[in-house]
Amino acid sequence: MKKTMIIGFAILTSLSSFGQIAADKKKHFEVGAITSALVNVHVYAFTENNKKAFIYGIASSFAIGLAKEIKDEVQYKGFDSKDLLATVLGGITISIPLDRIVRKRRNKLTNKQ
Repeated sequence: MKKTMIIGFAILTSLSSFGQIAADKKKHFEVGAITSALVNVHVYAFTENNKKAFIYGIASSFAIGLAKEIKDEVQYKGFDSKDLLATVLGGITISIPLDRIVRKRRNKLTNKQ
């Protein structure tokens, strides 16, 4: 769990180095990554089902991004599919390493027994 937190923090702090990406897109990416990581970790903790945690993590980033864009559409008449994409990409970017870490840990545990 400690490694996961460190990797997540490293990924999130490295996002600020993308100079050519608009600040708004970076925020969407970060929110998608954070949302996905939190959901992924909690779903896995409750179910111990890696596939379910992976899918729910990405789906949560999509849901939060869609909710934000619907809010933008209602308030400002401005649904931006690129913002939604940035949010989902954030979710995918963090979910893949989390998935690999869990699989690697599970394989180590099974090989020891």
